[in-house]
Amino acid sequence: MSAPVVLSVNSGIAIVQLQSPPVNALGGPVRAGLTECIENALADPSVRAIVIKGKDVFSAGADITEFSTPLGFRKGKNLVEVLDDIEASKKIVVAAINGFALGGGLEVALAAHYRIATPKTKLGLPEVRIGLVPGAGGTQRLPRLVGVQAALPVIVSGEPISADKALKIKLVDAVVPGKDLEAEAIAFVNKLLAEGKGPRKCSDMQAKDGNAMIFKMARQQTAKASRGLKAPMGCISAVEAATTCKTFQQGMEREKEIFQELYTGKESSALQHVFFAERAAPKVSVAPGTKPLPVRKVAVIGAGVMGQGIAMCFAAVSIPVRLVDMNMQAINKGMDNIKRLYAGSQKRGRVTAEVVEKRLSMFTPTIDYAELKDVDLVIEAVFENMKVKKEVFAKLDKFCSPHTILASNTSTLDIDEIASATSPTRQKKVIGMHFFVPANVMRLLENIRGKATDDETIATAMETGKRIKKVTVLVGNCDGFAGNRMAGAKNRQESAMLFEGVPPSRMDKIMEQFGMAMGSYRVGDTVGLDTAEKIATEREKRTGETPPTLKLLRKMVAEGRCGQKTNKGWYTYREGSRDPIEDPIVATYVSQIAQECGISQRSFEDDEIVERCLLAMINEAAKILEEGIASKSSDLDIIFLYGFGFPVGKGGPCFYADTFVGIPKVVAGIRKYEKMYGKEWKICPLLEEMNMKGLGFKNFKNGRLG
Repeated sequence: MSAPVVLSVNSGIAIVQLQSPPVNALGGPVRAGLTECIENALADPSVRAIVIKGKDVFSAGADITEFSTPLGFRKGKNLVEVLDDIEASKKIVVAAINGFALGGGLEVALAAHYRIATPKTKLGLPEVRIGLVPGAGGTQRLPRLVGVQAALPVIVSGEPISADKALKIKLVDAVVPGKDLEAEAIAFVNKLLAEGKGPRKCSDMQAKDGNAMIFKMARQQTAKASRGLKAPMGCISAVEAATTCKTFQQGMEREKEIFQELYTGKESSALQHVFFAERAAPKVSVAPGTKPLPVRKVAVIGAGVMGQGIAMCFAAVSIPVRLVDMNMQAINKGMDNIKRLYAGSQKRGRVTAEVVEKRLSMFTPTIDYAELKDVDLVIEAVFENMKVKKEVFAKLDKFCSPHTILASNTSTLDIDEIASATSPTRQKKVIGMHFFVPANVMRLLENIRGKATDDETIATAMETGKRIKKVTVLVGNCDGFAGNRMAGAKNRQESAMLFEGVPPSRMDKIMEQFGMAMGSYRVGDTVGLDTAEKIATEREKRTGETPPTLKLLRKMVAEGRCGQKTNKGWYTYREGSRDPIEDPIVATYVSQIAQECGISQRSFEDDEIVERCLLAMINEAAKILEEGIASKSSDLDIIFLYGFGFPVGKGGPCFYADTFVGIPKVVAGIRKYEKMYGKEWKICPLLEEMNMKGLGFKNFKNGRLG
């Protein structure tokens, strides 16, 4: 095994190369190797200057697995000390950046005296995304180098910037072709030496263009965008210290204080949990040697809002897609809306005209199922009606190749029953692929395995999710699967409290104050109350139950209250506006149905409203795990974070239960409501087992607790 950092000398220039695959993370061995190589280069009289570069990539930053080790127990020099040594070099140090320099990787580059980058390089400080501020001088060196107004967006957003942008703000001194980065770096160094240039320390510079008004505006803008997260505000305070502290060292001390305050908080733990959970989600159990089938062409059945969004996901990654509907009128309407969405993106500068043209070229509209014989994957996206879906699948089974995977975008219906409409040999190729509205925006893809779904189909669906840049989770087949089943538990409590006296506007306000991206009633108006009524009607057919909410939905839909599409639903809307306005007629409808159903109304404290919603979700999550619908609790967290807008700073419902509430309090709360409301609050035995053993959701792995 080769050393993680190696030193060579080329034409009197020391080349210090990071080579710790896959991303040159700056763990203990890399830090030690970097220190040793820099020291050796400084001690070698034949070395005129030093170049730091990475093999394949520069560096993705800190080794996040070290975060579980207390700061005081990590071996060797910390990154701050290593970078101070680099910056203090009497010989010129140039960072030659390729691939990406992120987090600690960019901080290494900032400690160098000069920086060059290849054209496709990405540079950034993404620590805010795991609830931290850059902790090795990034908040102090970057504003000194490029100015406060250029540094703040990089640090506060965590978004990487391109090499061209880095050159524009003077983060890098040159963009080089990158065909032979070592030779290009040596040429750059020789030019510096010929010009008599010496070391240039960021720590010796003054942070420019920062004043009280700039930081006030940054805080106002960030408060709205960050939804209560602490780290973005911490980033602003740390950058501000670069302008207010008398010395660089004092600024570093302030950065350290803010870092440690965030590092020990629950929010950072939650965001780190999300970081690992997102990477663990696509790792599913299939037979050794299973490989995904190639997906070269796709068909989407249904040119409505959902079908449009799904088709756009594939067009965005240059996968040809056939958009199918019953008639050309429906298809033309769908294509017109797709063009309108692309035009909007182009107008906002998110895509170019060339990109729009290329994406539109991926679409082939058709009403002829015979044209699907050569596609590799079909995704059905018709409305939620079992009879219609089975008719579609029977037709697809007839016209598609035997190797074609047939997927349903159903959000609640039984995948096995849908598969039963196909031949016995086809059923292993049937799977659920549940996208979330709007499909071209929402990051989550919930794949659902049926009882006959084979490993090849599962592997293909998971790989497809990756190709279209979705966070993809695999779950089992049940009513609502994982996401909508948990959401259903929460929604039932919201509905119960609606008839007990909590109006939609108050419910939405309280849950949004908790951190949900959007309250359930606002979501309902966005999706459409007519859609919700159809889904609830399908559930009524399966269960034989007509809850008060379905009665209310039927009344509202009959009155033309379908949501934003009709400018009235749970709320009313002015023409062209999406700002909700409370409508007293809804309270009248609710009161009428409450009286019909014998539901008495009472007052509620805000805390009880939040508690009932969350405990219902948590109890349902435990049942989903106990039944084997999901294999790990972190998958359920990912589903609710990316599909339902759960606040990322709280880590997801399961992490929230473990860390913010505690399983003993969860169990006590559910038992309290079980006494008040009966069997609908029956506690899941898995939660009782967790409580008895002093364990939590994090201890549930591979289908068992332990």
